[in-house]
Amino acid sequence: MFAKRMKQVCLFLIDLVLCAIIAVAQETDTRASDIIERFYHGETVTIQEAEALVREAAQTTDSITQATLNRYIQCCTALSTVMAGAPQQTAQSLLKDFEQTVKPLIRTSKDSETLRLYAEYLYSKLLWGKSHFSIINQLPFWYTRNKFYTKDERASLDMARWYTAAANGSTATWNAFIRSQEPLIETAILSDSERFNLYVAYSLFYMKTLNTEKGLIYLEKARMLFPNSVHVALLERNYRRGVFHW
Repeated sequence: MFAKRMKQVCLFLIDLVLCAIIAVAQETDTRASDIIERFYHGETVTIQEAEALVREAAQTTDSITQATLNRYIQCCTALSTVMAGAPQQTAQSLLKDFEQTVKPLIRTSKDSETLRLYAEYLYSKLLWGKSHFSIINQLPFWYTRNKFYTKDERASLDMARWYTAAANGSTATWNAFIRSQEPLIETAILSDSERFNLYVAYSLFYMKTLNTEKGLIYLEKARMLFPNSVHVALLERNYRRGVFHW
């Protein structure tokens, strides 16, 4: 009887610990998303705030699970997003440690959410990373793997967004695929930041293919979503100069 009661107590304690871990994971996920949303809204978000979140997530890597891995990726995406305003050495060092830690795990992952989140992290580096060509070359690998493991409409949109980076007036096949996915921008279940990134990508695509009317329409949609976004201000400046990229 005593042994049976002790077993029940142990199981109860394990349940409590698991619930606590899940609660912390959800809280961190929310905080990472909040940082990105606030940055897109043009609100003040410090590098230090995002760095603290990454350090907190990095502490879980000794006994990493799928949930803690995904959380770590989300926190690093938040830091990378904020770095678009002002890249700093400490932040870049944190992200370098992150990439060295998670790459071996992600290469063998079959979890579609992990693959999607890592691709989002890479995409966030386009505004401040020095190896744009390397990033653009990596993205289709992760998008294709994600698309293989899921039927989520976001996977098709992610692939279309990648094609917009390399498309121009002469890439007819790519352009057809990009346009075929376009209706999903408004109908797929997306966060505001995901929809915003698609508006920006399609704005650039149409400007590069010389359909400036549609390019400006998508830029305006992005502005309506996040009126004070640094991304919109940067593209506006570039468009005035006749530059149709970042």
